[in-house]
Amino acid sequence: MTKNICKRLIIILILFVGLSGAAQELLTMNQAVEIALANNFDIRIAKNNLTIARQQTRAGNALLLPDLTAGLSTQNNINNSEQELYSGDIRQGSNVKSSAVNAGIQLQWTIFDGFNMFITREKLAELENAGEIYARLMVEDVVYNTVMLYYAIALEQKKLEVIRQSLEISLERKMIAEQKQKIGSGSGLELLQATVDLNTDSSALLQQEYNLLNARTMLNELLAREPDTKFVVDENIQSSNDLTYDKLTTLVQEQNPEIMLARSNLAVERLALKQQRSGLYPSLNINSGYNYQRNTSEIGIIRYGVNNGVYYGLTASWTIFNGFARNRDLQIARLKISNSELELEQTGHRIRSELYRLYAEYLKGAELLKAESKNLDVAEENLKVALEKMNLGTISSLELREAQRNRINAEFRLIAAEYETRMAEIKLRQLCSMPI
Repeated sequence: MTKNICKRLIIILILFVGLSGAAQELLTMNQAVEIALANNFDIRIAKNNLTIARQQTRAGNALLLPDLTAGLSTQNNINNSEQELYSGDIRQGSNVKSSAVNAGIQLQWTIFDGFNMFITREKLAELENAGEIYARLMVEDVVYNTVMLYYAIALEQKKLEVIRQSLEISLERKMIAEQKQKIGSGSGLELLQATVDLNTDSSALLQQEYNLLNARTMLNELLAREPDTKFVVDENIQSSNDLTYDKLTTLVQEQNPEIMLARSNLAVERLALKQQRSGLYPSLNINSGYNYQRNTSEIGIIRYGVNNGVYYGLTASWTIFNGFARNRDLQIARLKISNSELELEQTGHRIRSELYRLYAEYLKGAELLKAESKNLDVAEENLKVALEKMNLGTISSLELREAQRNRINAEFRLIAAEYETRMAEIKLRQLCSMPI
């Protein structure tokens, strides 16, 4: 009775795995990338940071323009006052009221500051360029990670199907062992071994279901979707064979975002040195404005007075000595340039080494694909023959299990080779900022 229940549960499990995949929505690669570009939090943050960098560039343009400010102030007083004039007259009063109104417009315009304003504008433009590169790097990272997770799910789905097929064979093997025992041509040991293998495959199926669930959850997180969103992916994994090392070496120098970002950082440090040198020059400012002043008082020499008019002038300044701070700042700026040059060289060396390693992995994967494809054909034929012999009773269940295991391992190796080759290709394209 217990054996029949176990058999029914296994059949239900096999059917559930097959039907659950068929009932779920198919998520295509293009759809996954589109959702990631629209929803991913890192991309949205990077876009906001890019907008900030662009606003700062506009602020740099404003440095070339004058500042114009307007001001207004009023003051009212109530005082007790006593005044003695030179004539000997004395004036005094209680709760004497007086008031003053001041208004004006002031213009300040730096017309020369050792070219600092132009250098600052150029530096902010370079920082905006760095922000654009960083935003592009973030977008590419999200896109490539989406693609890699997508193929990881395809890998887990394929493994699940292989285990499900193996489970079906193990169930058939157990049924054959039961029939042989009933007619007296089989042994209890053979049935027990078939049951153990069936239970092993059932556990492997459950574990693979969890692996698939985990991979789907990771992709949902990247797409900023609810973790329990159900879907299946297209299991077709194909790699291109049009990548050449010479072409990739050229593209990586021209298009790799990390190298471009290191170059941009070097440009910023060089502009920072120019900013320090601008302090060697004098600065010149134009000042102009209009003032209006009105005063009233109930006691005193002047009861009412108004003063208004325009003023203008030039202000020049030149820092001749500041305690050797300028020399220290210039030395620090040169050291920062040296560090940026070393970082650029280091980044280029690391990227070239990564390119070389990934291309070797890409070539190895292409060769493994051919070999594992042939191995799978042989393993499938071997399992087919073993099943026929098992039905005829010419081989033992252990020999069938070995053929079954060889077929599973061969298909797993082929799936892994497909996945690893495609991952190497994707990483190569990411290094060179190429479309997938």
